[in-house]
Amino acid sequence: MPIEDILVQALGWIASALVVTAFWSRDDRVLNVLLLVGLAGMASHLAMLGAWTGAASCMCGALRSGAALRWHGSRPLALLFCAAAVVLAVPTWAGVTSALVVAAGVTSTFVLLLLSGARMRLAMAPISVLWLTHHIMVGSLPAVVMETMVMLGNIRGGLMLARAAQVRRALA
Repeated sequence: MPIEDILVQALGWIASALVVTAFWSRDDRVLNVLLLVGLAGMASHLAMLGAWTGAASCMCGALRSGAALRWHGSRPLALLFCAAAVVLAVPTWAGVTSALVVAAGVTSTFVLLLLSGARMRLAMAPISVLWLTHHIMVGSLPAVVMETMVMLGNIRGGLMLARAAQVRRALA
């Protein structure tokens, strides 16, 4: 295997570790900081694989995560990032793989910017199916493993947070 291929995959594994760690966090701020870095790395990984729409969407997601640190809950910002996801897809369009990315990017933008805690994590789980399908189609093993872990982490974290909220309400 050429050294370039090894480096591309290594970058994918590092980015994947950051993104998985982000979604396994209980703290929404930590989630967004790790997503900012991890998604930027995943954007580079996907670009090196030639998955340009996925790369553009991951970079848009990284910027969205950075913006969410300051402006979480902003509907205008959510609309701006949704528009950016669609606009970025136009010059990079590659058929079904691009459609999956646009659908995932638009829905995850609303979820990550407008929801929090258990609701956000549980809403992200089905979006992972879109990304998982994309990653399989473009041949990124690190991203496939990452998205599977993210989906499981979101379900686990969402249920744990929902249960903790239920206990708090019962004790109040």
